[in-house]
Amino acid sequence: MKKKALYFIAILALGFLVSSSSGGLVTSPDTPKCIAVILTGDPTHELVFAQFHETSMSFYNTLIKYYGYTDDSIILFEHKGNGSKEVDFNAEKGTVIRELSKLARLKAKDKLVIFIQGMGRIIKGEIYLRLPGSGGWEEENNKLNLSGEELGELMGAIKAKKIILIETCNSKGWIKPLQNTNSVVAVSCDSNQYSYGQFSGSLVAELKKGSPRRSIKEIYEATRRQNEEALRQNRYLRNIFGTPPRFSYSSDPANDGLSIARGPS
Repeated sequence: MKKKALYFIAILALGFLVSSSSGGLVTSPDTPKCIAVILTGDPTHELVFAQFHETSMSFYNTLIKYYGYTDDSIILFEHKGNGSKEVDFNAEKGTVIRELSKLARLKAKDKLVIFIQGMGRIIKGEIYLRLPGSGGWEEENNKLNLSGEELGELMGAIKAKKIILIETCNSKGWIKPLQNTNSVVAVSCDSNQYSYGQFSGSLVAELKKGSPRRSIKEIYEATRRQNEEALRQNRYLRNIFGTPPRFSYSSDPANDGLSIARGPS
C-alpha cells in the first residue's frame, strides 16, 4: 500500500513539473488548436518591402501580446533575404503551397487565422498574389504567383474554421474563390481598386482595442468606420484615393461570431 501511495505521489509530481515547464496545465489532445499564418508577397521595391515587413511584424506582435498566440503557433512567410529571425519560410510558391497543405491536419473544432498582404492583380478574370521568385506578371512568370483558385483549393482542404484577412490591390477578387471554404473573408478594396495599406493599418490599430474576444465581424466593422473617418478628415488622403477603397466582408453567418483569440470563440 505504501509503495502504491509513493507511486501516485511520483506521478502527481511529474505532472506538476511538466505543467510548470510548459507554462500551464498539460494540453489535452482534445483542446482546439489555433494557428495563425502571415503571408507577405513580393513587394518589388525596398521601400515597399520595409512597409510590408513592418505591417507583418505589427500583426505578429499584436497576436502575441493581445490574443494569446506564441511564436510556435504563428507561421510567417516572407522574403527570407530580410534576415528577420521571426520569418519561418521564404514566401516562394512551392514553399507556400507545401506548408499550407500541411494544415489540412487541422480539425473542424480548430481555428486558422490568415493575414495576406502584397501586390495583387486580376489577370484574365483570376486574382493573383505576386510572390518572391516570380519576376512579374507575364504569363511564364505568373505561374510562380499564387492564384485565387489555388488558395481556394488549399483552404477548402482545411476543415478548421478560418478567418482570412487580405490587403492587396483588386482584393475583392479573392472572395469568390474562398467561398464555401468555411471561412470569414475580409478584404481591403474592390476588384477594380488599388490598395495602399490603409486596411491593414486600421485593422492592427483596431485589434489592439477592446476585448480580444470580440468577433471578427465587429472588428471588421470598426476597422471600416475608422478608415472612413480618416478619409473624411484628411483631404490629402482623399486626393490620393479618389474613390475611397471599399472594404468587403463575406462569411457564412454561422462564422460571424468567430474571434481571432486563441481558444474557443
